[in-house]
Amino acid sequence: MKEGSSVFVFGARRTIHRVTNAFEDSGFLLKDVLAWKKPNAHHRAQKVSIVFERRNLPEKAEEWEGWRLGNLAPIYEPIAWFFKPYKITIADNILKNSVGAINTEDCRINESLPTNLLEFGFAPNETRIHEAQKPIELIEFLIKLTTRENQIVLDPFVGSGTTAAAAKNLKRQFIGFEISQEFYAKATERLEENNFRESKNVQTKVVKLFEM
Repeated sequence: MKEGSSVFVFGARRTIHRVTNAFEDSGFLLKDVLAWKKPNAHHRAQKVSIVFERRNLPEKAEEWEGWRLGNLAPIYEPIAWFFKPYKITIADNILKNSVGAINTEDCRINESLPTNLLEFGFAPNETRIHEAQKPIELIEFLIKLTTRENQIVLDPFVGSGTTAAAAKNLKRQFIGFEISQEFYAKATERLEENNFRESKNVQTKVVKLFEM
C-alpha cells in the first residue's frame, strides 16, 4: 500500500474493536468508523413469555410479557476506515502518492456532502450470491471517495465479486483473491456479464486460492 491510502473493513458490532486493535498494532491509523445503515433488519430476539410458557410457567410468562431475549434489530454494520501513515504533510503526500484526500464532491447524496452514516440498499437487479454481500452502490461510494480513475483497488476476500464489479464500473484497476472455488466461479461469471459499463484499459483480475 502507498502511504496515505485507505483500508475499509466491514465487521460485526461486538467485535469491530478487535479489528481496530489488530490494525493499529500492525501500524495503521484509524480514520473513522462508518455506519452502513441497511434498508431493513430482522429482529431475531425471542420473547421471554414464550420461553416460560413452554416451561409451563404461566405466571412468569404473564409477568415478563413484552420482554425479549437478545439484542435490538441490527440495522447498521460498522465499517472501520484505516489509512497507512505518511511521514510528510497530507498535501505533500497527495503530490507524491496521489492518495490521502477524499472526493466529497463526487460522493454527494441528494446534493448534500456525505456523512459517516451511509444508507444504501440493493438494486432490484442485484442477484444475491453470498451471505455477506454488500450493495454495489455502497462499494462504489467508498471507491469514489478515496481513489481516482486507473488507481488499484485490492480485495483479498472477493466473495460475490461486488468490489471487482464496482471497480470496473468506475474505471479502476482491480486485484482480488478468493479461496472458495464456488465463489471464484460466481464472481468471475458476474464480471463477464454485459450489464457492467465497459472501461477501456482497465484490468480486473481475480486469483483463486485453494486450501492445501
